[in-house]
Amino acid sequence: MLVTCSLILTSCLEDSKDTVILPEIIVVEDVPDDIIPASIRSEFESHMSIYEGKLPPIIQGEYVMSEMVLSYNSVGDFEIGHVFSDCYMAFLNQVGGSCQYAEKQASSTSYAEKVYITGNNNDFTAYFVAHHQRSDGYTWSTMSTLVSGTISSAGIKNCKYAFIMLEKNDPDDKLMPVNGYRVFYDNTNLASRQAWYEESQKAPTRMQQSENKGIQDMLEKNMLNVENVSERSIEK
Repeated sequence: MLVTCSLILTSCLEDSKDTVILPEIIVVEDVPDDIIPASIRSEFESHMSIYEGKLPPIIQGEYVMSEMVLSYNSVGDFEIGHVFSDCYMAFLNQVGGSCQYAEKQASSTSYAEKVYITGNNNDFTAYFVAHHQRSDGYTWSTMSTLVSGTISSAGIKNCKYAFIMLEKNDPDDKLMPVNGYRVFYDNTNLASRQAWYEESQKAPTRMQQSENKGIQDMLEKNMLNVENVSERSIEK
């Protein structure tokens, strides 16, 4: 369930009225089936904790998962325990159960305008949906991305990161199957706080391509699309 509300404050001055509209507050209670399909939810949650609730903690901050290790792969290409490049994450401008998100891995960076957050106390799950259109003009995919853990002064304890293939048009059968997913964890069990994000990294483009590809070949619908495919992403 997702609820939005805006607060409007009106102050009466002697000869005028000033109206101040505060930022929209989004309250998210659960992670819906269009993020984790019902057919795989039980299995998925055996590999990654999902925290639901209307009072998530403040997760705004910058973090790094180092080393980032594959803990589950439904596709079976990379072996469990495979180590990937450090993943830098930034949760930005949090208001209630939503925020913006930036990510960097190797020299690949990405940015999402809208991420939803559920949880209670210090436990949370953040998630968003992304769409990727490949340069061939007909291959595309839609995936969900999730980050779960327990916030602390040192960072995100027991941090896990996952993505799930939700739908695709894949005539050449190059991509991971629908409902396929991968789960990663931080080798230290703590995504530590580390400043890395600068607003200037968001412009002029929201995704920079490189030979050292990042976490996934997909972007939030409000991001730019890229052609490159991540080593950890959606190909088989």
